[in-house]
Amino acid sequence: MSDAATIQVLYTCITCGTYRARVTVKARTTEDVLTWMEQVCLPALMQHHAARSPGCNTDRFDEIMVPIDGAEHVGGELKAPQLQRHKLN
Repeated sequence: MSDAATIQVLYTCITCGTYRARVTVKARTTEDVLTWMEQVCLPALMQHHAARSPGCNTDRFDEIMVPIDGAEHVGGELKAPQLQRHKLN
């Protein structure tokens, strides 16, 4: 990966028994979410799946999990949570 921000995406393929495999992909910036899924995310997942399970010939995943908590938009870079300071009495 380059210096671009990345996120961790999980996928499941019931055909070969892969359950929530974790793949690092380039985080989405300003591109449309469908464009990002088709041109960035899915190719990375398919490449990982082909290397992990070369005998599996499926052309679809049963589950894809893209993190959204802590991101400004789906597939976006995750921001570190801001710590809240509380005054103790």
